[in-house]
Amino acid sequence: VDRFQSLNGWMDDLRSQVNRDFQTYTDEINGLGQSIAAVNARIQGVANDQGFPPNDLLDERDHLIDQLSELVNVSTLQQDDGSLNVFMGSGQALVIGETANSLVVTNNPEAVDHKELAISLVGGGLATVTNQINGGKLGGILRFRDEVLDPAQNSLGLVAIGLAQSFNEEHTTGMDLDGDLGGNYFALASPQALGNPGNTGSINVAFDDITNLNNHEYDLSYDGADWIINDLTTGTSTNLGGGAAFIHDGMGITVTAAPALGDSYRLRPTRSGASAINTIVHDPRDIAAAEAVRTSDFPTN
Repeated sequence: VDRFQSLNGWMDDLRSQVNRDFQTYTDEINGLGQSIAAVNARIQGVANDQGFPPNDLLDERDHLIDQLSELVNVSTLQQDDGSLNVFMGSGQALVIGETANSLVVTNNPEAVDHKELAISLVGGGLATVTNQINGGKLGGILRFRDEVLDPAQNSLGLVAIGLAQSFNEEHTTGMDLDGDLGGNYFALASPQALGNPGNTGSINVAFDDITNLNNHEYDLSYDGADWIINDLTTGTSTNLGGGAAFIHDGMGITVTAAPALGDSYRLRPTRSGASAINTIVHDPRDIAAAEAVRTSDFPTN
């Protein structure tokens, strides 16, 4: 139990560091974007006055773009007025002429520990671009979180849940030193169902069959008629129908209050497995190591 909790704590620390890196790298990207936009404005002014772009400003802008490319994948588009539009990731606009958009770190509406990246548009509003960011240091920590840290922590929880559940099932078949049937030996985690704050309804999620669990996470949403569950690892979507109870990948999902269109949840069946496991039995007399049923022959047989 101590080992499970220690490893899980180490992974929580890694997640906190990743979230700090998100903020650090976005601040650097925003600073470089503003500098590039300022140089664009100076290049336009000199080109209008002299009829040709100044080489020193072009070199300065190239250097800024080189620095930016260390943080995120960058593409550029030359404009007729001498300015350079800069795009990051798979085409998100960071700099358009003299204007620089801002990249911001936001909370996922269901899971606040799962940070998202969004573009703060000059005209107002946010556009989530997490899935469009790739390359560089920022793309690297995104891949580490999504492809390494999340699966590893979920897998650790899956092992803890499997150990606790299997051991409990065996322990309850035995008899302790006081002649009583054994109880649960380990405290067991429950699946996490993280709801959007704007949800109208509510659900309850419990384990149905732990042998069908995996280390995946899911988005569950209500479209006004049916529940749709999306496996965030495989990208597979499944229509669960419009009923009040479902079984999916080892989870039993029960609707406990009527939903409304747009209700959504992040389901994490095993994330808390390693943090929640604990030892219930502390007195050696309560260890149910004996067989609960014994047989003997009648001497007259």
